[in-house]
Amino acid sequence: MKKWSTSLIVSVVLLTGTTSASATCWMPAPASKEETVQAPVKASVPAPIEKKQEATPVKAPVKAPVVNKEKAAPVQAPVTSDASVSVEVQQVLKETNAYRAENGLAPLSLHTSLSQSAQQKATDMAKNRYFSHTSPTLGSPFDQMKANGISYRRAAENIAMGQRSATEVVDAWMKSPGHRANILDRNLTHIGIGYDSNGRYWVQQFIQQ
Repeated sequence: MKKWSTSLIVSVVLLTGTTSASATCWMPAPASKEETVQAPVKASVPAPIEKKQEATPVKAPVKAPVVNKEKAAPVQAPVTSDASVSVEVQQVLKETNAYRAENGLAPLSLHTSLSQSAQQKATDMAKNRYFSHTSPTLGSPFDQMKANGISYRRAAENIAMGQRSATEVVDAWMKSPGHRANILDRNLTHIGIGYDSNGRYWVQQFIQQ
């Protein structure tokens, strides 16, 4: 069994309306919106959630839909041919969508602006030497998404530090109930991925459009 003594993983989700996640503190939010954030720890951390009122309430972890017992055609994960996308980002996308396909879920599409947001977060953590969903310069991941002009009905974030490869970090996330629930959330449609090799910071940001 692999040891993750140098690795940290944290997840967060944000919902508008009723939330099913427990919280350690309440964060100020606009009317009709609730935000909760848990302090990161060395073990995995379950996620708070955000949802707008028109979206259907979902409790994490999300149960994957039952796949028709007759052999259904496998869902192919989208592959980006953009040369500007790093090998690490492409591999995280591939590994993430492979797990979704195993659970009968549609693949997540790589979102350009969301990937820029996720990369900003990874670079910010490396530059300012912190490991948290709340950045001293960018605010919460949801503040950051809005600052980048990204609209959503539902949003979530996974972060990790220290894993040496995309396979290693996605495997670590999938072994944590909170992070796994984000990756296998059937309502999410797009993903942004960031990676900074200076400290090996990994970021997944998810949205439902």
